[in-house]
Amino acid sequence: MNGQRSHSAVPGFCCTVGVDWKSLTTPACLPLTTDYFPDRQSLQNDYTEGCYDLLPEADLDRRDEDGAQMTAQQVFEEFICQRLMQGYQIIVQPKRPKPSSSAPPPLSSSPLYRRGLVSRIHTDEENQYWLSMGRTFHKVTCKDKIITVTRYLPKYPYESAQISYTYNLCPFHSGCDFVPSWVEFSHERLEDYKWNYLDQYICSAGSEDFRLGIHVTDFTQ
Repeated sequence: MNGQRSHSAVPGFCCTVGVDWKSLTTPACLPLTTDYFPDRQSLQNDYTEGCYDLLPEADLDRRDEDGAQMTAQQVFEEFICQRLMQGYQIIVQPKRPKPSSSAPPPLSSSPLYRRGLVSRIHTDEENQYWLSMGRTFHKVTCKDKIITVTRYLPKYPYESAQISYTYNLCPFHSGCDFVPSWVEFSHERLEDYKWNYLDQYICSAGSEDFRLGIHVTDFTQ
């Protein structure tokens, strides 16, 4: 009687202990959006600015006849997808109230306003995304079928340390013999990635003038 009562009072443990694989992603990645953005003073003093314009629909004659015919909007979306694939995050900025038409535009005489460091009122024909990865920032704008890419790189990049690691490896084909092995780990220099060449490759739809040696994922298929 007591044994049956104690057995019913303490239920058996039926849960399996292990890794919650459903909560993991392959590959593991950061969220697609972030809200961090440096102030305009830091963006002006601590970063170098470089920009270039691309006209996707002007390269239609250079593309292969069997290749995909992409519009400027499709190329613009491909630019964003390629950066997300490389680990960039879309910066979500708080919406600012539009000033009244009677009031003069703020900071209209400031050089920061003319250079585009201060948010402007966007027309309906303009699409703009800010993206970041670490201390690198990209602004991608599409207006009047012209795509403008502005990159902000840190003036004082961190020194990337290289870590050497040695270990003994027992290959499957060597029986029980261990082989000394070594490997070096280092950080990837994001500033050296050839984004201008990759964007031109996407813009030209992979014509013979722009053949890449780096991996490109096609998000248009």
